[in-house]
Amino acid sequence: MLSYFVKRILLFFPSIFLIGAFTFLLFNATPTDSVASLLRLDGFEEKVISEKLYKSQYKKIASELGLDLPKFYFAFVPRYYPDTLHRIIDKQERKQIVDLLSHHNDWAAVSSFIYQGEVRLQSTETKETKKLITDLLWVVKPDDLDTKLISAMGTLTSPEVSTFLDQAQIVSQQKTSWFIFPKFLWFGTSNQYHAWISNFFSGSLGRSVQDGRPVWGKISKALGWTLSLVVLGLSFTILISVPLGIWSARNGNSRMVRLLSNFFYFIYAMPLFWFATLMVVFFTTAHYGNWTNIFPGVGINPYAGDESTVSKILANANQLILPVFCIVLNSIAYLSSIVRNSIIAESNQAYKTTALLKGLTEKATFWKHLFPNALLPLVTIIVGAVPASLAGSLIIEVIFNIPGIGRLMFDSIFGNDWYVIFSIVMLVGVVTVISYLIGDLLYSYLNPRIRFDQAKKV
Repeated sequence: MLSYFVKRILLFFPSIFLIGAFTFLLFNATPTDSVASLLRLDGFEEKVISEKLYKSQYKKIASELGLDLPKFYFAFVPRYYPDTLHRIIDKQERKQIVDLLSHHNDWAAVSSFIYQGEVRLQSTETKETKKLITDLLWVVKPDDLDTKLISAMGTLTSPEVSTFLDQAQIVSQQKTSWFIFPKFLWFGTSNQYHAWISNFFSGSLGRSVQDGRPVWGKISKALGWTLSLVVLGLSFTILISVPLGIWSARNGNSRMVRLLSNFFYFIYAMPLFWFATLMVVFFTTAHYGNWTNIFPGVGINPYAGDESTVSKILANANQLILPVFCIVLNSIAYLSSIVRNSIIAESNQAYKTTALLKGLTEKATFWKHLFPNALLPLVTIIVGAVPASLAGSLIIEVIFNIPGIGRLMFDSIFGNDWYVIFSIVMLVGVVTVISYLIGDLLYSYLNPRIRFDQAKKV
């Protein structure tokens, strides 16, 4: 048991590492410029302030977010790439440099061309000259550089730009190798992924691009609402499903068992969003008759002052009745059938007959031996239900307007708030790994017939 426990703990860390790496990869694939969004929140509009001030603030925010660091611990790049390409923060600027390097495999020539162009842009005051230099410096397609250079040479005739034009002519000549030799770069812990995963576990998840609030502050408040739904829903489901499963197993194939089973399976077969919507439409209003006005309306009551999340949840307990009811009623059929089938399967085991022959009564045999063994499959189901409920809370929270992490995820997707979105994704991933780790350990402890720490020898 101890050996299995140690192995499972050791597997926990690479699992978290891989989940984090995959989440980080998706985060970096998003098209939205988070730095520009944060600058708008701070009042730095690109069209309002000067270009110099905007670039200065952009680099400052990007540096605070660690965007001037390499992406990962190591990288394989073409041999002609510089080791410091990651310091170029602007994605478009970096792409153009990569395109130039792919066209002319010489970083010394490309860097000299860019440097001379930047120097000329700072020294010239003519708008036309600046435009021509910019067009050459940041040409969209490097293959077009030669054409643009020919048309610009007739206008850019001053001696100051001759060095820049010479470098442009060198870069315009395509120089590529038929085989690209890679080189290995090691960056250590000074990289974006390491900073991101470290900040996640320390609670420093950055700022929301929607309102500028700390990401962890928004998630922690929303998590209280979601956990209240998960705990209440799971608790009532177990309290109802286990007795119902026992009753249906001990009453065989009676008419009442068949009726209840068919009813619950009919509810379970409905899509949850449709079932919840029907409950809201028909059972939260007196429009269809006074007897249909059973549950409170949808939504959370507004508050004055700064109350804690726990206080808000307790004050809105009546608003959680219907969403919890929908979760429970939708889950009873599946869980009760698991309990019923497990009890029936255990009833056919030889140890039941042995216990009866030793003098135990039917009731004592059931509660001392059969029932504990029949509940073992519930461990796996309950362990999997916790992260599944966190991930699947979006439907219920959107329909009932509950400010949990599902609703927060929904709003963040529409607001391109990627820091919040991927922090929630990472949180659910970590909870899932921890839940299944606890489930495996509990299952190995409760079932002495399982030996995880050693393989069976034939």
